[in-house]
This record gives sequence, C-alpha cells and structure tokens, in this order.
Amino acid sequence: HGAKNASKVLDVFEQNGRLKIDVPPQVRQTASKLWKVLEDLGLTQGRPEPVLEGFVDQVNAGCSVQGYWNPQDDHVGLSQDLFDGAGFLLLQTLIEEYAHYLTKACDCTRDIQFFLTSIAAKAVEVLL
Repeated sequence: HGAKNASKVLDVFEQNGRLKIDVPPQVRQTASKLWKVLEDLGLTQGRPEPVLEGFVDQVNAGCSVQGYWNPQDDHVGLSQDLFDGAGFLLLQTLIEEYAHYLTKACDCTRDIQFFLTSIAAKAVEVLL
C-alpha cells in the first residue's frame, strides 16, 4: 500500500506532462480521408482505423511533440497545435503516426522507412 506517488495517481501519459483532449470533427474528418487513401493504396493491412486522441503538452522543455503512437493501447495522439489550420503539418504527422500504428515500429527503422517510401511510390505511381 504505502504512500501515494505520481505512478500510483497519474497514468504514464499524465506523468509525461500531457493532458488528453477531444479531437475536433474537422481533424477527425481529415484523418479518416487519409486512412481511406491508405486503404485504397493497399497499405493498411486490413487493420481498422486507429482511435485518435488529442493532447496538450503541459511541459515540453522547448521541444514540440506533434503526435505519437501509443503501443500500449494502439491509439494515435495528435497535438492541439495541429487543430487550427495546420493542414500540411497535420497530414505529415498523421502519416508518420499511421506508419507507426501499422508497422508497430519505432522511429529510424527499416520498417518505417519502407512504409513511408511505399506511400510516396504508390502516390507517384498514381500520378504517372
């Protein structure tokens, strides 16, 4: 039992200085459109569209986290900074986090590199 500490009161997300918030409908719509494109390109491996969570960084020590994939609950998180008019950055972040969600791989891995270059190649193939 013992004394309560941060790990007994706060979840890992809260311990990292983040506050969960709702994702606005227009951001969910963009995310769903992108997911449909990935399905049409044959890149989703039959997986369902991930659950989206919004967050605000309470403490970011000068660095900005735009998104994450949480391997514990398999959810994708998006920073509140992306919610207002961040169209291109929102798409970049969604693509990266969907890559993690679909490959279950960390940054700087061959799996991530292969997935991201596959998106680029398939998109260019459609345009050629």
